[in-house]
Amino acid sequence: MTLACLTPKGREAIERQLDIARRCGTIWCAGAVATPSHREAGIDVLFHRADALVAVAEVKWRPNLTLEQLHGFGSYLVTFEKINGLRIAGRDLCVSSLLIVGLVDAIVYWPIADGDGNWLPSMTIQKTTTQATVNGGVATRANAYLTLTHMRIAVRVGDAPVEPAPPLTADDIVW
Repeated sequence: MTLACLTPKGREAIERQLDIARRCGTIWCAGAVATPSHREAGIDVLFHRADALVAVAEVKWRPNLTLEQLHGFGSYLVTFEKINGLRIAGRDLCVSSLLIVGLVDAIVYWPIADGDGNWLPSMTIQKTTTQATVNGGVATRANAYLTLTHMRIAVRVGDAPVEPAPPLTADDIVW
């Protein structure tokens, strides 16, 4: 079986996700380093400032979902295994973990866990059947429905261009 990340749709998704991460890095005055894209990785991006790791992130690209539609759903569905692995990676590295989602008209994010691995968002976990990968297919698995209460908007499409701010230390980061 070919990994989703090795197909044309998968490659496009990875390129878009990296662009989303870099935009967030600019907003947050942090560098964004991607994990290798030729294999499944537990996290997508590491954010760093002033030679210190400050966060790890899972990045999603949803080219057919607007902020208004997301609000209409009332929650965001993500594979629980993905965010739990993200939480554990952040805990093991003593940094925050984030779920970042690029929408049609905004980039939003959820702080998933603090550096001690404590869950931050409210969520409901249910076993459901959803699309397996960017390439399609079906998967039945535990999915987390993250409430929008903890969602934050990093940028809306049409906002003024994002300019980098002066460098900050790891202690300056506030999610």
